[in-house]
Amino acid sequence: MKLLSRHTGLAVLAATMMAVGMQAGHTEDKKPYTIYLSNNFVGNDWRQQMERVATVSVNKGPLKGRVDLKIENVENTVQAQINSLNNIIRQKPDAILVDAGSDSALNPTIKKACDAGIVVISFDQVVTEPCAYAVASDWDRIPAVMAEWMATQLGGKGNIILDRGLAGAPISAQLQGGYEKVLAKYPDIKVVGYYNGNYALGPEQSGVAALLAANPKIDGIMTQGYGSGALPALKDARRP
Repeated sequence: MKLLSRHTGLAVLAATMMAVGMQAGHTEDKKPYTIYLSNNFVGNDWRQQMERVATVSVNKGPLKGRVDLKIENVENTVQAQINSLNNIIRQKPDAILVDAGSDSALNPTIKKACDAGIVVISFDQVVTEPCAYAVASDWDRIPAVMAEWMATQLGGKGNIILDRGLAGAPISAQLQGGYEKVLAKYPDIKVVGYYNGNYALGPEQSGVAALLAANPKIDGIMTQGYGSGALPALKDARRP
């Protein structure tokens, strides 16, 4: 895995152009690069926004006219993404952007793409295949900082509920593990319930609402999403 930098739509596409240029030696007077975006989930605002940013980015300078972007959305299973990637590889694009459903299960397929001369850049949920570039955030530090902040706000004691994110997503497991590793240092902070927010308003609101109804005392909510689903749940339950 070749680490690049943090992920934004434009940054990922720019990194792809740089990697493709280094590998393929294209010049500006040649035909546009064909780049596929392989996305394993579209059920939340972030994924939809990510795709919109990618689409807008290729229609503005400096990428305008230089990229033919094709987006492939698949159901949230590893096998579905593997099948889609195999179909993409047969199209022989210049590059593939991958928001992966697994950090390791896609590796043989990613290696197949690399061996075919296709530049692969994984982002958001990155793969561990060494031939792929990775545009990643520090998913170890982020939950550690958030959990330490929560512990400080609670004075080291209290009841909290914890968001597990999206079932099966590598980042979700990493964030949950990061929260729990820090919270383990505070024995008087109790995790009294879990929910899957799916990084979407509806699931977050319903998950928090159910736990509020089941637990008369909740002092904090560790969310993996935006928190905007938790707020109306608190308001509806008339909980401060």
